[in-house]
Amino acid sequence: MRHNKQPGPLAAHRPKRRPTVAKSHESARGANAPQTGKVGENPRAHAADTAFAQGSEPALLKSLNTPAWRYLLDTANNLMARLDSQLRFSFANPLVSQYFSCTAATAPGLPIARAGASAKAVSFFRKHVGEAFRTGELRVATASLPMRHGEVTGEFHFVPEFNEDGTVASVVFRMIDITEKVRLERELDLAQERVNILHRLTRMHEAPEEEALHFALEEIRHLTYSEHSYIYLPKFGPDGRNRMLWSKSLYSVVPDHALPNDRLPESCVPRQQLDSPALQPQITNTRTGAPLRMALGSLPIYRGMFVPIFEEGRLVAVIAVCNKSSDYEEVELKQMELFARGMWLILRRHDYVDSLKKAKEHAERANKVKDEFLANISHELRTPLNGILSMLHLLEQSGMSEEQSIYTRNAELSGQALLRIISDILDFSRLQSGKMKLNNHPFSVRDVLASTVDLFAIEAGNRNIRLVLAVDEALPPLVTGDDARLRQILFNLVGNALKFTSQGTITIECSRLPYSKNGNVWIYLAVRDTGIGIAEEFHDLIFDPFIQLDGSHSRRYSGTGLGLGIVRRLADSMGGSVTVESAPAQGTTFHCSLRLPGTTAMREAPAWSPAKDAVDVPCLDILMAEDDPVNQFGLRAALTRSGHRVVCVSNGLQALEALIAYPFHCLITDIQMPVMDGLEAVRRIRSGDTAGIRPSQTVLDLVRQNIPTAGQFLAAIPEALPIVAITAHAMSGDKERFLNEGIDLYLSKPISIQELSETLKIVYSRLYQAGAEQKDRPPQTITTN
Repeated sequence: MRHNKQPGPLAAHRPKRRPTVAKSHESARGANAPQTGKVGENPRAHAADTAFAQGSEPALLKSLNTPAWRYLLDTANNLMARLDSQLRFSFANPLVSQYFSCTAATAPGLPIARAGASAKAVSFFRKHVGEAFRTGELRVATASLPMRHGEVTGEFHFVPEFNEDGTVASVVFRMIDITEKVRLERELDLAQERVNILHRLTRMHEAPEEEALHFALEEIRHLTYSEHSYIYLPKFGPDGRNRMLWSKSLYSVVPDHALPNDRLPESCVPRQQLDSPALQPQITNTRTGAPLRMALGSLPIYRGMFVPIFEEGRLVAVIAVCNKSSDYEEVELKQMELFARGMWLILRRHDYVDSLKKAKEHAERANKVKDEFLANISHELRTPLNGILSMLHLLEQSGMSEEQSIYTRNAELSGQALLRIISDILDFSRLQSGKMKLNNHPFSVRDVLASTVDLFAIEAGNRNIRLVLAVDEALPPLVTGDDARLRQILFNLVGNALKFTSQGTITIECSRLPYSKNGNVWIYLAVRDTGIGIAEEFHDLIFDPFIQLDGSHSRRYSGTGLGLGIVRRLADSMGGSVTVESAPAQGTTFHCSLRLPGTTAMREAPAWSPAKDAVDVPCLDILMAEDDPVNQFGLRAALTRSGHRVVCVSNGLQALEALIAYPFHCLITDIQMPVMDGLEAVRRIRSGDTAGIRPSQTVLDLVRQNIPTAGQFLAAIPEALPIVAITAHAMSGDKERFLNEGIDLYLSKPISIQELSETLKIVYSRLYQAGAEQKDRPPQTITTN
């Protein structure tokens, strides 16, 4: 018994010490909140109950002879009575007659045991009244007791009254009848339990058939409080034979061999024929006469309930339970019908769902193959393209004639155009399959706009087209979102405008929309051009994939027709939209609204920030892991021209050997390589798992060939070594996956020499901040423009 003590409502009558409340819970359902009245009953009676419960009138029960208080007690909604230490009534209100075999007039002086109270009730009152006398504490208990008209569940309050010397004179109790409330709660709980089980049953369409059947057997047995259950399925077994399943509880009564598994004994369905279309759900409750018996067992069935299931006039299942300790009721039969029909629907759907599951698995395998193909094709296309563009860049810096420079520049532009086509195709595939995820991090919308304009500025200038950027002052300095996807939207819209505009102006506008919700920031983008325009009937069509308004062999404008489709899908994924406003020969305006997760406070400037014109860059010792010879040659040439010392290896294992042999400033690594890939090498570096690795002679020769001062370093690789990934894996999510693996910086192939230079500046910044300039050899410093 748990006792929670608190001041009692009649504590003012005890001069020596204040009594406290002791709560006791003797019902399996626990305590219930006090009920001080019922809707529509006497408000004065409600006031009396409230006064008693709250102790607002300490002299309430001392003033029983006061007509007003006596009237309130007599009309109270709950039973109220006073007992002495011998459990004799000294007062009881009229409600005592509903629960005891006495009246308010005959109760005074009558012991509670002689008032029709059961032995259990007498024991209950003796316990709590005795405790109230002994401790002087208010007690609250909930119990179910046999009374005059049957079982009653009540909430009892036992309040001690005190003499002037502080001793307990009597105990007043109030009983709140919560029988109906408890009954309703139990019915509600049972209904909820049945709903939950039915819900679980409906979710078992993916479970094996045998599991669903046995689940149904056990659950219907528990729901109906039965000892046993069974299911008969005519022509539902292997090879179209009948199936008979019995609950596990039956095996303890009837041996396994005595229970048929392919037929239903006739005595299990009493007084009716199985093949009769008139077969109806039935309850059999009997305690007289010969019990029903199973044909091949010795199990007596005194009570039973079964439900047949018909489909198109044909019996397809019988589900039954038997031997409940009390009679079955109609409500149970109705619930069992619902359960049985749900079970049958699940069984009928099982084969269908199984075929769907197999089709789903096949589609998932095909989708996985597609994803792997896209990743591989991205790698296989970008790797040689990176080699081509790297060679063209090196060739451009080799002192060619003007004519050769034009050729090289045009080849480089063609390579960049091919890269855009590849990116569009791969991005569209990812968007269509729903595999492209948005990233959220702080960035500047102004910087994204400015870099986009810079990207197209040279081409626009060569064609005498003005590029105008108009940015609203209300635009936040920093927002949170995916800057790469915003850049992609702008790139496609501005590139599309430049393609279809031969003269005039292209205007890019950006502003903050005035409404917001849940901390989101909405921005508005508009790209206006003075180009050829689009007829109104094509306004929706241009956003469809692979659509070219001029699809002839003599068409003037090239492209894949994916750019605007990608823009619409990206806008949708960012919670916004894109529309077009255009007419032939009147130019085109694309309006785009985007929802960004929120604004971000301006951060302090970084400790190291390179200038745009000339920056002092240290001569770094760089280890590069790249298995493609052309890419290896191009990157090494670009880095050595910038004054860095570069050692090239062909796989991740050789990279670990080289890092043990010499303390390089950073590692630039490809991801996909033979022997050991780049990610595995990164994991080992970050975890310090390089035990047992020793530099081979080949790696030592490579290091010493490029860094003559290198000796036998043979030391642990620092776990904080800066690592840059240069990879052709450039699908959506690749960058985030690589960064989560421990890579610091990421560049996708084809690589811009400018991007590589900026990346190395960041590497140097981190080395400088970490004190890496204090290494055993001071880094040489060169100046690049």
